[in-house]
Amino acid sequence: MYDWPEVRPATHALWQAIVDAAGDHGVAHASGGAAPFVWQTCGLPFALGLSGAVHVVGTGAYRAAAEASDHQPGCYHSVVIAQGRSADAFDDERGRFAPFAGDQPLRCAVNSAHSQSGFAALLAFLRAQGPEDASGSTGDVIAPGPLGLIHSGAHRRSIALVASGAADIAAIDVVSWSLAQAHLDRRMLGRVKVIARTPSTPALPFVTPHLQAVTRLRTVLAEAIDGLGAEHAIALGLSGFVPRDASDYAPLAQRFEELRPHPRLRAEDP
Repeated sequence: MYDWPEVRPATHALWQAIVDAAGDHGVAHASGGAAPFVWQTCGLPFALGLSGAVHVVGTGAYRAAAEASDHQPGCYHSVVIAQGRSADAFDDERGRFAPFAGDQPLRCAVNSAHSQSGFAALLAFLRAQGPEDASGSTGDVIAPGPLGLIHSGAHRRSIALVASGAADIAAIDVVSWSLAQAHLDRRMLGRVKVIARTPSTPALPFVTPHLQAVTRLRTVLAEAIDGLGAEHAIALGLSGFVPRDASDYAPLAQRFEELRPHPRLRAEDP
């Protein structure tokens, strides 16, 4: 899921280490060897449907995610980035947007409509900007106004859209944001501002279709990540492995269903 061209040698090294450790523990043989025995997916698609077909093994622990105040190992969050009027409209002291004038939509760059980090996290953040009721809680209205969704197809493309002014705001997986800081053009990054961090959720899970292999795969992944050379581990931002199961991801589906559909959302071309 983080197979950026700039870190592809490290990604290949990780998967080779997984294959080698799986062979040592007899996992590939036990799974039949025909289909992939483990892969990584986004937590939201897993919670929305894949959970009936595959089983969670666990997730990586990522150094970049440790910046969050609510961080726990095996969790991650998104950084909300903005440019231009959307950055100016965000009140740092209150942690809220000022409403925009008129009906001009807030242009939101999203990597995928089923992404926890790029879509669900952004919608939840914007929901929190809604008007407060007498108790101080926000209602169902997503503020600061109508939203125009620009489907970017990738976090790095969302960053570029915000930096160019083609989009106003985006939520970026913090691991992708860390990769961007290391590899993307500094002048482009200088045109965007991190205005918020979203609450932490379980990080991208490694999954398998082979229930009988889950326990051994947890050993396999822990050994592969722990044995990864320092250069590759630093490139990927990995610091360890955390076992998880399906129940850790179930709340993502419930929260997402509470956020959609919304009549003020409209799709736009990038």
